[in-house]
Amino acid sequence: LLQEYITKKNEFEIHGFSINGGNNVYLTYYSLYYRLGKTTFGSYKYYQLLQDKELERKIKELIRKARYSGVFEVEFLIDQNDNLIFLEVNFRFALSNYACTFGNVNLPVLWAKSTLSGKIDVEDIHPSKSYFSFMDELSDFRKSVIRREVTFRQWIKDLKSVNCRMLYHKDDPWPCISFLLMTIGRFPIRKIHQIKFKRRLERI
Repeated sequence: LLQEYITKKNEFEIHGFSINGGNNVYLTYYSLYYRLGKTTFGSYKYYQLLQDKELERKIKELIRKARYSGVFEVEFLIDQNDNLIFLEVNFRFALSNYACTFGNVNLPVLWAKSTLSGKIDVEDIHPSKSYFSFMDELSDFRKSVIRREVTFRQWIKDLKSVNCRMLYHKDDPWPCISFLLMTIGRFPIRKIHQIKFKRRLERI
């Protein structure tokens, strides 16, 4: 509801987890976008470690008041004056949380270990990257190339240079392959259903 009234400069997401009803909170990477839509979240962005202590304090207080234990992300819009405008908290594991594993921060595993021990051992958490890029390949292709906001050639260059991808990983390519096979397999089935539905409408 807010987005159409705000001239958006970027989007800002912070990732973390909490235990003990929100009394213990750990915040790690935040993300900003290289490109994004006017009313939709983008699919090509970069991650950095959070350094803003005041923002960290406010988010921890929000999670504590919500009495939430689990993995979460907090989302903001950034307007043209660089103001952070709060959107929502996703009280769940979000797809974008996956990128944090590239920086050696596996949020579900850290949450489980901390829950079992009853405390967050910050000294045992070792982020390996201070900055890295991430792309949700198929989503970015649909939003950028098919809508002609980015050339196919530029998109391929971005895909090659990105540090972390949502689907493809050279050491474990099968999730990407199986997803593509399922997508291709569903296409004719969808087409058949569309034809059948069209015929039913024609009979009416």
